[in-house]
Amino acid sequence: MAAAAAAADDLHHQQQQHHQQQQQQQQLQLPPPLLDKIHSLSDLELAVLLSLIACEHCLISTEADSVDELADELRLVATKTFGLTSVIVNCHAHTTLDDFATALLLPPSSPTNTNTNANGRSVSPYRSRNDAPSSSYFQPHPAGASTSATPATATPGLKPPPHSSGNPITTPSSVGAPHPPPPAQIANVVLAKHLDRAPRAIQIQALELLRTRRIFTRTNVHAAPKPFLFVPVLGAASGGQARVTPHLNDWFYIAHWHDPADGFANLDEDADNDDNNDWEPTDDNTNAAPQPPPQTTPTTPP
Repeated sequence: MAAAAAAADDLHHQQQQHHQQQQQQQQLQLPPPLLDKIHSLSDLELAVLLSLIACEHCLISTEADSVDELADELRLVATKTFGLTSVIVNCHAHTTLDDFATALLLPPSSPTNTNTNANGRSVSPYRSRNDAPSSSYFQPHPAGASTSATPATATPGLKPPPHSSGNPITTPSSVGAPHPPPPAQIANVVLAKHLDRAPRAIQIQALELLRTRRIFTRTNVHAAPKPFLFVPVLGAASGGQARVTPHLNDWFYIAHWHDPADGFANLDEDADNDDNNDWEPTDDNTNAAPQPPPQTTPTTPP
């Protein structure tokens, strides 16, 4: 009896494990269109995708002569494939902390001015005579209503109370004033080109950015957005040779070496589109000799 009970327990345990495995497989199944997109990704796009899913950072390298093309390709990957903002930080031996912190930020947008109409013309801060009656100061009042800002029961000889009811007084300087530009933000994807050539202080600053997800400038503290991906773009002869400072190196989820022989898909696509835009079809009659204008004979009046 004891042996039969033990065998029954083992069978029940195996059935539970099999059921759990089936549930996990069903959860991992992806729709076919999404699988097709994943299978069509390049090695660089796949590295960025894995880093974004894991909420970690990656280090990508290539041959020294192709670092510029790699940085441009990764920027296109961030923008076109994933729809994220990106910046390229050019590091060198003389990069300062201010240079590094400023390069992380997106270019500020121009301030918006609401003191314009649909035609782009300036709008007067004062109400005109053509305004709707509901917005006019000189609208007709119903019988028994007071036309002044003071109550109808004001005591003679006393100063009226301060303006405490009705429409608030609006000064011309506050109407249509341009809104200040929003504070600069860190890009979603930061591509630190040649970070290994930067001084140690810059690399330590990059480590603090990954640890605290914020950067200090002279005037403000900027927090990293979500999602946020920091990618050193380095030059190396082969995989496993690109490195930064040891402590910073430990913060990267994956390290990938891209072979320039595999090409840069997005750069090549943009180059093909530029070539197609530059090409203009020629008309069949372009090379034909110009025809002389028709000659007309003057007519003499009778």
